[in-house]
Amino acid sequence: MNAKAQTNDLYFFAKDYSVSSTILRPITDKDNLPLKAGSVYRVKLTVPATGTHTGAEYLVWKSDASWKIRPVTLAGNNSNHPLLVVDSNTVKVMTNHANNYTVRVYTEVLPAGAAAGMPAIFGASDQWQRLGNNLFYEDGNVGIGTDAPAQKLSVNGNIRAKEIKVETANWPDYVLKKGYPLMSLESLQKEINRRGHLPGMPSAGEVEKKGLALGELNRLLTEKNEELTLYILALYKEIKALKETQHRMEQRLQHLMKD
Repeated sequence: MNAKAQTNDLYFFAKDYSVSSTILRPITDKDNLPLKAGSVYRVKLTVPATGTHTGAEYLVWKSDASWKIRPVTLAGNNSNHPLLVVDSNTVKVMTNHANNYTVRVYTEVLPAGAAAGMPAIFGASDQWQRLGNNLFYEDGNVGIGTDAPAQKLSVNGNIRAKEIKVETANWPDYVLKKGYPLMSLESLQKEINRRGHLPGMPSAGEVEKKGLALGELNRLLTEKNEELTLYILALYKEIKALKETQHRMEQRLQHLMKD
C-alpha cells in the first residue's frame, strides 16, 4: 500500500511494513527514499489485523546530524504494539513480538525548514506524551496560574489532595545516635535570644522570600522533635536523681528524729 495526498505546504502518505522484534524496517518517504533532514514528520502507526488495541504517534526530525524521535502517544510498548526506534541513525519500525506483523504507517510531512521549530512546531498537544494510561511532559516546567513556572510544577493557587508523599534524604536519625552534639539549654536560650528563632530553622523573612520545601520542613521539624526528646530524657534523669536524693535525705531525717 502506498497512497499519498499533497498540498502546497505539506503532504501525507501511507505505507505497510512487515516487522517483528528482530526485523526492523527503515521508514522511507513517499518516493521510497530516505527521510530528509530539515523536514518534520508526524508518524502514526497501527497494526490493522489484530484484536489488540495497538497504535502510536511520533514526531520525527533530524538535529545536529542525528535523527530524533518523540513519542506523542503509545498504546503500549510491548508485544505487537508498533514502535519507532533510531537504529544506526536511521528511523525504523518494529514491534516487540517474535512474530511478523504488518504495521501501517501514516506519515504527515512538513517540508524543509520546519525542524528548526521542534518540538514546539505542533503545539502543546504534542509536547505532552502518553504511554498507555499515563500522561507525562518532559520539555521543561509546567505552570498552573502562572506563565513563568520556576519548578517542574508551579501552582499559583491552592492545591487540594488526599495525600502528598514527599521524598527526602538525610532523615534525622542521627540526632538519636551516640555522640550527637546536642546544644546545652543555656546555649539554646542564648541562640533564641540572638536569632529570634530556633537554631537550624529558617527565619520568617527567609520563608516569606524563598518559601520552604515540604521535605526539608518535615526533616527540620523531626530534627527539633528528636532534640526535644533528648532534652526531656535528660531532664527526666535529673528529676529522677533529685527525687532519689530527696528520698534518701528524708530517710536520714527520720532516723535522726527517732534518735
